[in-house]
Amino acid sequence: MKISTKINNKVPLFLDKLYQKNGFFSWSLNNDLYDSKIKWGLANTVFAVKLLSILKANISESQKKEIINFIKSFENKNGSINDPLVYKKTFIHNKLISIRSLNFSNFFNQMTIMAETRQAFSVLYLLNSKPEKPFVNIPYTKKLLEKFIKSLYWDNIWAAASHIGHEVFFLEMNSDLFNYKSDESKSLIQVCMEAINSIQNKVDGMWHKSGVSTKQKVNAAMKMISTFNIIKMSIPMPDKIIDFILKSESENYYYDGCDNLNAIFVVKYAFDSCDKNYKPLQVKEFAERSLLRFEKYFFEESGGFSFLPSSFPRNFYGLQVTDSFKGPDIHGTFLMTWAVALCSSILQSETSFNADIIN
Repeated sequence: MKISTKINNKVPLFLDKLYQKNGFFSWSLNNDLYDSKIKWGLANTVFAVKLLSILKANISESQKKEIINFIKSFENKNGSINDPLVYKKTFIHNKLISIRSLNFSNFFNQMTIMAETRQAFSVLYLLNSKPEKPFVNIPYTKKLLEKFIKSLYWDNIWAAASHIGHEVFFLEMNSDLFNYKSDESKSLIQVCMEAINSIQNKVDGMWHKSGVSTKQKVNAAMKMISTFNIIKMSIPMPDKIIDFILKSESENYYYDGCDNLNAIFVVKYAFDSCDKNYKPLQVKEFAERSLLRFEKYFFEESGGFSFLPSSFPRNFYGLQVTDSFKGPDIHGTFLMTWAVALCSSILQSETSFNADIIN
């Protein structure tokens, strides 16, 4: 049985088991360190909603309302939407990392909060809803934006790509959902895209400085391409990007759900930017090999994917959310199902997946 068929048959049942009540989903079936009795679980529900969107699954109006209310319950007065447990438990952790790396961009968890807010915005959008107010704690002048871009830690290209992507996301979404500073947003988005284009390597098409690992390049490219997708802009040098991914496959840097998703995500949208005409046979063979690799993360009896190929505890932004176990979890199931959907799109398989979700 194909992995896509297994997903359609099993993953909805896995999600049903994870759903508790009032919009809350567990992280795993039996190994969570925290339950619905405390205020937490924003990411769990975000992953579940995106997964339901990929599966094109129908949810009842009552459950939809519960989920929307649950997500909005994390909204703060300044428009941010974040999990207080993640904030509390990772506050010291992020300070220590900032001091060790001399990168203070997340010293007060501000980048983590921005990332969580972005994901909550995108999920409310998928549910045909929106937050109560825009998130405006971002630069809204060219001077402040250029200062922000310069302050990013570009040696960690994945983090820098993620943060500049958040800026573009909120400029676009605040304008679209709230008509907030729409004229300013257009010109500021252009500033961001010029910065992104300035660091794209003309040899391999990836975004990086020298001395960056293949894994970092691919993970950063996923963030950069997501930004192009947000504003519906074509991806530059897609042929070189495809060549880089195909050539680096033998390095076997794939480990967790993010690694597996990011590689196929980058290939899929670079392939689309070439109108599916650049090395179609090699790209499709890459997708087929990827599907075979994904199989080892799937637990058919339980109906979900594991984020890790091992039994290590699951973590989210430095917060341990489960104990050690070998089995599926909500994060891995979302990422790997999305990866399968992207492969199916490349292969033009007759599946009912929706691979093009807002990210």
